Amino acid sequence: MADSTARTSAPAAAGRRGRGDAAGRSSDLDRQKRLWAFIFIAPGLLLFGLFVIYPVVSTIWSSFFSIRPMGATTEQVFVGFDWFEFALFRDPSFQRAVRNTIMWATWSVIVDIGLGFTLAYIIHSRLHGWKFFRTAWFVPLLLSPVLVGLVWRAMLRFDGGVVNSVLTSVGLQDLTRNWLGEPSAIWWLFLITTWSTVGFYMVLILAALEDMPQELIDAAEVDGASRWQQIRHVILPLLRPVIVSLTILTFVFKMRIFDLVWVTTQGGPYGSTETVVTWIVRRAFYWQGAFDLGYPAAMSTIWLVVMTIGIFVIRRLLRGGQEAEQY
Repeated sequence: MADSTARTSAPAAAGRRGRGDAAGRSSDLDRQKRLWAFIFIAPGLLLFGLFVIYPVVSTIWSSFFSIRPMGATTEQVFVGFDWFEFALFRDPSFQRAVRNTIMWATWSVIVDIGLGFTLAYIIHSRLHGWKFFRTAWFVPLLLSPVLVGLVWRAMLRFDGGVVNSVLTSVGLQDLTRNWLGEPSAIWWLFLITTWSTVGFYMVLILAALEDMPQELIDAAEVDGASRWQQIRHVILPLLRPVIVSLTILTFVFKMRIFDLVWVTTQGGPYGSTETVVTWIVRRAFYWQGAFDLGYPAAMSTIWLVVMTIGIFVIRRLLRGGQEAEQY
């Protein structure tokens, strides 16, 4: 009886030892994989820390100081939240820049994405001439914002601009004006960014439309749903993840827009086209008054907080609706 029990327990013990050895080898292999994964991503993490994390932390730290060049050195004086209070309550230029930037982001979220969906739906529906329009609407996306700004600045010039030349040639010279030299120039910049970026939204939404199950749309059509009802109750709910991502991307891009404004108007006339980033750059590098690097750092910190809160709110609003639809 004892011999039978020993013979029975020996294979069981051997099996446990085998499983233990296999688990140990698997654990060692997992550790080696994690080690090699860290080795490969370490250079990227180092660069990210040097060029993203460190500048952000340094900017936040500098926002609590008055930093003025004193020859080869700089003078730093702790001022606490004074710069934040000045930016939020006593700097009308910063407040105007905030208003312009938020208007721009709102315009782009509503108009650019809406127009991008419209163009993508036209191409997806294979309407007459869709191949030509697909190329024509995508071409502006290939141009850099700086080049777009230079071209449109030349077109909208008061003297020799294409727009004024065309108006003069058709007898409407009374309508000619310095289009980028008036306070309404901000609307021209809105239109220019819409023209240059709508192809980006069109391509991404079109890819989502092409990947959408066609049988769902066919079933809605068989049930008697109109085209608008198909869009509202079938297509848009299926596109919600793409729209959420595009909304966040658009919001981030427009909240830090700089290049187009700097090339075309440099924030003028009289600050009417100023954005937060152009105002920060102006105060940091081109300011003719009391030069202090602490104030641009404070404005950058405020704007970082605003963008973070904005992204969180957008995700909650749009994804909250998606979760509600699932129930």
